[in-house]
Amino acid sequence: MIVTTTPSIEGKKITRYHGIVVGEAILGANVFRDLFAGITDILGGRSGSYEKSLNEARETALKEMEDRARDAGANAVVGVDLDYEVVGKDNGMLMVSASGTAVTVE
Repeated sequence: MIVTTTPSIEGKKITRYHGIVVGEAILGANVFRDLFAGITDILGGRSGSYEKSLNEARETALKEMEDRARDAGANAVVGVDLDYEVVGKDNGMLMVSASGTAVTVE
């Protein structure tokens, strides 16, 4: 499956639009507690464990979006946008969402 942030794919022709597809992943409050509890993991101002959790959430959201596109009969997703939002009681969770347009390309 081709997934791109651009509205088209160079060298490919979009032959069918299947609609908007979305995937989400939520990191629970424990991620934030772990971040501060594991302060020794921070090197040069970056936290490896926190970045790993964010990467896993992003990959989960993208995979879910791709699966929904595939279920709709698409072989690509164009115009992909990734959003990060703090949600939940006391803003204790981080939601990662991926959205784009499912298409068939030739």
